[in-house]
Amino acid sequence: MGLSATQVDEAFAALGLAPPGAGELMAIESINGPIEFASYFQSGQEFEFPVLAVTPIITELPEVQEQVVPVVQMFDAALGHFPTDSTLASMVESNLTEPQLATAIVSSQAFANVDNGGVLLDPNAQVSDELVEGLFIRDLGHAPSEATLTGFNGMTNAQAFLAFATSATVTQTLATNIEGYLMDVIELGTGVIIGIDPLPADTMSIVGQSSTMHAGAVQIAHTA
Repeated sequence: MGLSATQVDEAFAALGLAPPGAGELMAIESINGPIEFASYFQSGQEFEFPVLAVTPIITELPEVQEQVVPVVQMFDAALGHFPTDSTLASMVESNLTEPQLATAIVSSQAFANVDNGGVLLDPNAQVSDELVEGLFIRDLGHAPSEATLTGFNGMTNAQAFLAFATSATVTQTLATNIEGYLMDVIELGTGVIIGIDPLPADTMSIVGQSSTMHAGAVQIAHTA
């Protein structure tokens, strides 16, 4: 099943985005997820039946990847947790560029509390090795190599944080959790569960070694 127009608008609003245009809306409404297969067991044998999954298509849209994901990624890299739904929407709606967002985060008290012992940082001051090492250890679980650390020489605090938070390594490390978080935000905003839907009005009847599974309009029969 696809999302309705109202649900799509609600999803975009939850992410802090303006409603999609008519063409994009129509495309999103028409998209169904791929057929996946679930299994059940009878008499020691495994059988599969198709399940229609709702594709988390909205999280893959260009505007989400370009406007929302960087906000979430930098927030998590800075503070070790994702923003609340209202904070996310507010940050996305601010339309700050990535350098502006990095500057705002680095100069915040929240960043100071987590990454600098509570002491406010000047985003334009030269970054210290200690700050870079702390980000690496907390977010990636290891200190940077000497060569990597040297690469941050000459950067400001904001520039170093931006380079770290948007690096390929951090992006890859956080990607799965970010997608899950965005799906949660969309679920709360729309009231629709994103992922594999429970099968509607499913029935299974087993008589002896014969079984019939009804999954929506699909019937799977097995006779031993």
